[in-house]
Amino acid sequence: MNNSLDGREMIKLITAIIETYKRNKIVKNLSSFFDFSVCEGVILSGSMVYGKNYSIRKDSDIDLLLIVKAENIFKIKKYPFFLSSYYDDHTLELFNKKLAQTFWFDIFVDEVMINVVVLEYEYFKEFCNFEKKHLLRAKLDDTLDIIKERTLRLSDGRIIQDSPNQQKNGTNYIVNYDLYNEGALISRPIFSNIAISRVLYSKTDIIPKLIKCFIGNLKKRFDEKGIVVFFDYIFSKSKPRYRENL
Repeated sequence: MNNSLDGREMIKLITAIIETYKRNKIVKNLSSFFDFSVCEGVILSGSMVYGKNYSIRKDSDIDLLLIVKAENIFKIKKYPFFLSSYYDDHTLELFNKKLAQTFWFDIFVDEVMINVVVLEYEYFKEFCNFEKKHLLRAKLDDTLDIIKERTLRLSDGRIIQDSPNQQKNGTNYIVNYDLYNEGALISRPIFSNIAISRVLYSKTDIIPKLIKCFIGNLKKRFDEKGIVVFFDYIFSKSKPRYRENL
């Protein structure tokens, strides 16, 4: 029995090593797919950053956060890497006019999904300084009903029902998310994507400074228990050096 278990663990480990190598190679070559300078910053997050060694599976995606100035958003269209049915000119126009501060879509490289989140630069700065209480997303799919059924854990441990609002704007909906609720920070992926991340590119030194500022604001606003609750999922998977940094 033990030999059988050891065999399965060995297969799992070998698979993880292969899949991790494959994704690291994709990340290393990202700058050949598009010019990073169209962004103010390019951030890697998710399991590729905070996961335990060799925790990557065959279905693990790559989480990429692009920090882009509103006036530069149309520049991404010139790169075939960003050709996608999940956004259109109207979505980019909403972003350009700052009617939406984010949108996201999926692309595939070597059968690996890359989840691309685009976040407006000025909003990102205000967000890291805890000056924003809402996030406006250009809604590109039919996820709202699923979101309404989801409960969220606040940083103080309370559980609430997610309740985004939406408005029609041309061909797209804009979804308005509350980022704060009665003084407690809602545990959304965007927070963990910023707090525990690796900066692949920064046009200036501002992106790493803003991330450091965001982490500092977390520590100031919440006690240790609140932060642990906030990052419970990540702490369960994170490497020791990330737990120590937070």
